[in-house]
Amino acid sequence: MSTTGSGAVGGSSAAAVTEKSGATTTAGGTPVAPDGVRYDGPAVVRAASRHSYLFPIAFVVIICLLPQLGASPTVVRVTTLSAIYALVISGVNLTWGYAGELSLGQAATFAAGGYFGGYWALHGHTDMITGLLMAGALGAVFGLVVALPGLRISGLSFAMVTFFLVLLIPTIASLLPDITGGFVGLPGIPPMTLFGTQIVGNDYYLTCIIVAAIWLAFMRMVVTSDWGQGFAILRESPVLAESLGTPVYLQKVKAYALGSIPAAMAGFLFAHLDGFISPQSFGFDLAVALIAGAVIGGNRSVYGAVVGAALLQVGPLLTASFTGYSLIVYGALLLLGALLTSEGLAEIGTRLTTRAYHKLGSPAPGEIRPDTVLERGEPDPPTRPEDGIPVVAEGIVQRFGGLTALNDVSVQLRPGIVTAIVGPNGSGKTTLLNALSGFYKPQEGTIMIGEDRLDGRPAHHNNRLGVSRTFQTPRVPHGLTTLDVVAGGAWQADRSWFLPSTFRLPSSRLRGRKRREAAARALDALDISRLAYVRAASLPLGQRRLVEVARAVVGGPKLLLLDEPASGLSAVETHQLGEVLQRLKGGRMGVVLVEHNVDFVLSVADYLYVLDQGRIIAEGKPAEAMQNQAVIDSYTGKAR
Repeated sequence: MSTTGSGAVGGSSAAAVTEKSGATTTAGGTPVAPDGVRYDGPAVVRAASRHSYLFPIAFVVIICLLPQLGASPTVVRVTTLSAIYALVISGVNLTWGYAGELSLGQAATFAAGGYFGGYWALHGHTDMITGLLMAGALGAVFGLVVALPGLRISGLSFAMVTFFLVLLIPTIASLLPDITGGFVGLPGIPPMTLFGTQIVGNDYYLTCIIVAAIWLAFMRMVVTSDWGQGFAILRESPVLAESLGTPVYLQKVKAYALGSIPAAMAGFLFAHLDGFISPQSFGFDLAVALIAGAVIGGNRSVYGAVVGAALLQVGPLLTASFTGYSLIVYGALLLLGALLTSEGLAEIGTRLTTRAYHKLGSPAPGEIRPDTVLERGEPDPPTRPEDGIPVVAEGIVQRFGGLTALNDVSVQLRPGIVTAIVGPNGSGKTTLLNALSGFYKPQEGTIMIGEDRLDGRPAHHNNRLGVSRTFQTPRVPHGLTTLDVVAGGAWQADRSWFLPSTFRLPSSRLRGRKRREAAARALDALDISRLAYVRAASLPLGQRRLVEVARAVVGGPKLLLLDEPASGLSAVETHQLGEVLQRLKGGRMGVVLVEHNVDFVLSVADYLYVLDQGRIIAEGKPAEAMQNQAVIDSYTGKAR
């Protein structure tokens, strides 16, 4: 692996571009993060300072010492409950804030863990470690049972399905009195034990704090890993995740099952708090409170779960009549959180923490160190068109009800050239791209890439066979640097297993480094290396389109589909895009361009197909095809 020194990243316009994007550069052009700007993502975690865990560890130590510092029993109890509810809210954050799927059923998982803990202890099994592990396993299984059928639908429909689980808790409790105690509940639950010693009083308090701290540390490792980047892409756009090779349904199921683990563990701990649980502890109020805590604390923050959980305890602490007004208070918290800040109180905490790190003379976790440079590795070997694989579509028919969008369309997409597909609005251009990439399933015809069929296969399957694409509107996840966004294009094809990725095992680090090196080379090829450590979502439209192209080519696809890449670009940006396409030509990758800008098409395309009303009316060399009388009539409207 080789690295570049100063001056290797930026070009002549690097300073101007990075200044516009909110970053600065060294004298040589190497990108440097500005003070106070937070960068999230796997590629920048390696730049965290030696103080990365200083504040979280100090906070946990202080909380653990509260009883010794003279805290009242009320404060100790509230802190204990905050630790328990922080576990539940962290599951909400993982499922909703990071994976983008809102669930209202965490209270049901919490109840399942609680009833398991009570029943298990009442039958003589009180070992804490065994019980917590079994509760976590129960939570994962419970999450799978809910998610496998429930996530066939998504969005608000899935939220309502999980919400009904909460409403069913009293009914289920009444149907299983031998296990749950019915409406009366389970009294007399014995304390947990550790090596035969009962865990009560301050020992129980420390247990809850330590369990919550360990889980939150694990969750932070998850969301800052390559898998966390996959969740960020899924949250931003399931369509984008599918196009990058991720089976969206399975990824959501994994996220929900993972988020159910801490909720069940929290229920297990809750059962031993007072030695009693009943259905009233897991009702509608709790479900609303958990969502309110996630919103006000910050559902895209690991530590926001702690803030949200603490707020859940403020009302009961201030007034004994809180229960009668709890829904009003929690509703007000939801509204307040949505109006005042998009990322909850965690956003304010991040700013304060960043300033504190800077006073220590160190970058905050997730920031780029001034000496960080792009790691490019060895250059890719040259390729030839004859090494590529053509994609052949024959007789494609795509219907939507009574509308035939594609009618007997046949195209041959050869490697090493740019093939353009043009035509008036509604002619079927994007429909053809969606059929090629797997988002549409044609009713008739075949699409072959070599000896493999693409028609009728899902988009993530076609991506793994070598089909990559961009979209009319660039889809860029928030909170990730440009380098991370581009590297995400190769994650699915070369990802680590979950645990190696989470714990940064050597095999996972090697794969991650290779992806970042490939991403750096892709940025070089498009002349946007200067943007590597800038938040991609903050870039203007033209640069985001180039970032999207870099992400599409980083995995070395056999076929690249570009959907109106010049739309909305200035003349200068369009010219720059044309130069990029010229650089992509001549290799083993085929490039398909769908575009309305005819002048741009004529300047970059090698072969042209003209569509009108779902049929190909002309094909050939661009200049010759555009002179076809049928094409002229189509654009002027005479053909209709």
